[in-house]
Amino acid sequence: MRFRQSPFMVGALAASIFAQPVIARETEDVPAQDALQTGRFADGSKFLFDHMVSYWNDGVEESAPTELTDDTALGFIDEMKVVLQKKTIPKKEAALFERKLRLIAQEVLSQPSLRNIRGASLHPSIWIDQNRHGIMQGTFSVYAVPIRLNLSQTKNVNGRYWTPGTEGPMLEISLNSNLVYMTQSVREKGIYNNNPIAEIHETPFPYVANSDRRPIATLCCDHSGESYQEWDNDGFYNWTLPATKVQFLFGKVAHAAYHQGLRDGTHPPTSHLGRLFAALYMVNWPDVVRRIEEVR
Repeated sequence: MRFRQSPFMVGALAASIFAQPVIARETEDVPAQDALQTGRFADGSKFLFDHMVSYWNDGVEESAPTELTDDTALGFIDEMKVVLQKKTIPKKEAALFERKLRLIAQEVLSQPSLRNIRGASLHPSIWIDQNRHGIMQGTFSVYAVPIRLNLSQTKNVNGRYWTPGTEGPMLEISLNSNLVYMTQSVREKGIYNNNPIAEIHETPFPYVANSDRRPIATLCCDHSGESYQEWDNDGFYNWTLPATKVQFLFGKVAHAAYHQGLRDGTHPPTSHLGRLFAALYMVNWPDVVRRIEEVR
């Protein structure tokens, strides 16, 4: 693994279940009712992060605070770090995939919840890899690191703050990820903001299958005789397509600690975690994938 500064647009932009043979594959489309309209999916279940998206969708403009606190301090937005996982990745393919990932970075960092973030600094990075079939893989991630003004290591960079040495949640968008590692049981939920949504352990995430194949297979049957769903580790990817084609996009927000209100829809949308969730679900990911395919 090696680190480098990219020659392209460098700057501060700002569990598991045992595998069973596939007996049946889901052929119906994900339910078309968009939960963005009501905050609920077609089955009546509530989308956990709808209030965060609604808050930032209302055109909130954050005014200058009257008092500088950990929560009101403007966050520093770090320069993009680019990581090539292998030295053997062809330069042309790596450069093209980096441009695709930078489009994703620009889309995420321009969301209203992040572009003038308060209470946390942002630290974005791009990771580029190539699997054994030659398919390019990549991840854009951005950490939201809480600001702690009382700590001596906290830095003030032109009025924007960050606190080195502290940890925070991460928003991650992966392209062409290895489904074989996604061994958790999964369930399709519906559509939110044009994004197909599925759940792992009752935690929703957006995904886009840029293919006529489906990444989630419906199987028969579990111990109670009911059908269930899991990742189609064997049949989804088409290894004959160009190496840089994006066949699958997967998004998530990862956080280590318990955060009050995430399960009942009361977590504040202005927290550093709430801002990441809002940014993730405010993006129309099928449209982003369409634009990614136009990148040359």
